Amino acid sequence: MDVIELGCSILRTALLERLMGLFGYFGHGSVASIITLLLVAHGHINNNQRTKRAGITFFATVLLTGIATELLRHVISVPRPVRPSSPGFPSGQTSVAFASASVLTATFPAFGPLFYLLAMLTALSRLYFRAHFTSDVVGSAIIGLLVAMPIINKFITRPHAPEPGLTRFGIWTGVAVLGISGLAFFYAMESRIDAYRVDLQSTQNGPAIVSVDFGTAETRSYLRYGWFGDEQWLGGKQTVVWSNGLASELTINLPKVLNSRFRLRLFPYAPKGAACQTVEVRINDTNVHKIFLEKGWHSYEFIVPQTAVKIGANSVQFFYDHSESPRARENTTDARSLGVAFDKLEVF
Repeated sequence: MDVIELGCSILRTALLERLMGLFGYFGHGSVASIITLLLVAHGHINNNQRTKRAGITFFATVLLTGIATELLRHVISVPRPVRPSSPGFPSGQTSVAFASASVLTATFPAFGPLFYLLAMLTALSRLYFRAHFTSDVVGSAIIGLLVAMPIINKFITRPHAPEPGLTRFGIWTGVAVLGISGLAFFYAMESRIDAYRVDLQSTQNGPAIVSVDFGTAETRSYLRYGWFGDEQWLGGKQTVVWSNGLASELTINLPKVLNSRFRLRLFPYAPKGAACQTVEVRINDTNVHKIFLEKGWHSYEFIVPQTAVKIGANSVQFFYDHSESPRARENTTDARSLGVAFDKLEVF
C-alpha cells in the first residue's frame, strides 16, 4: 500500500467525513456574519474602538473577497472535478476563509496559527468533497490574502505581536506542514486520476470493435461473478450494474488480436467525500492497469497490448480497493456491498 492508498483509507472513515463537513463552515458567509457581530459587540460592550473597527473591517473584507471571487469565477469559468458545467475557480469558501484568517490574525496575533489552521482545513475540505481542484484552492487562498492585506494595513492598528519563540515557531511550522502535506496528497491523487480519465468531447472515436452496455439483457449472459442485478437510471435512459464485493468478472469476445484501447464509464460508490477507489484490470490473468477513480460518472481509457488478448472469449477481471454498504453511511436498508457502477465498456 503506497502513501496515496494509505491516505485514502483514512479519508473514507465516517469520522473524517463528519469533520470535513464542519471544517468548511469557516469560509461560509453566515459564519463570517456571526464573527462580525461578535467583534462589533465586543467593541461596544468593552468600549474598545479597535475591536469594533476590526469587526467592520472584517465584514468589508469578506464582502469584497466574495465579490472578487464571483467575478473571477464567471470570467475564468474553470470546470469543477465532479460537475464540469459549474465554474470552480476561485473557491469562494477558501478565499473567504483566508481573508478572514488574515483580518483575525491582525486583530488577535496570538491566535494566528489557529485562524490559518481553520482556513487551511476549509481549503482541504473543498478538495475532500471534490468541489474544487488543488489549483483552485491555492489560487483562491492567494486571492483572499491579496484582497485582505491592503484593507488590513489601512484600517487595523496591529497590537504588540507575541514574542517569537521555539514553541510558537513549532506551532506555525505544524500548520504549514499540515497544509502543504494535504495539498500535495490531493494533487497526487488528481494526477493519478488524470492518467486515465478522458474527456469524450475531445477524444477521437472510431467504431468500437466490441461494445458492452451494462444493465441490458444482452450483456447479462457475459457477466460471471461479482455483480448485482441490472438497474435503470435517469428514468430508464441509462442502464448500469453495480459490482458486488471486491472483485468481479465478465467475458468479452474479440474478433482479432491486436493492440487495443479499452474505455470504461464508471461511477464509484462515494457517499459524500472523495471516492478514493481504484480498479485493477486483469485480462486473461494478466495485470493490465490500475485506474484511480474520480467521484461521479467519468470515462477512463487504457491501452491493452495484443499479448494480453486472444481471438474469441477473453476474461476481464476487476479488483476494487474497497466496497461498502449504503446502510453503513446513509439512512437506507440497502445492505449491498457496493464498489463501482458500470455503464459501458468499449474496445477500439
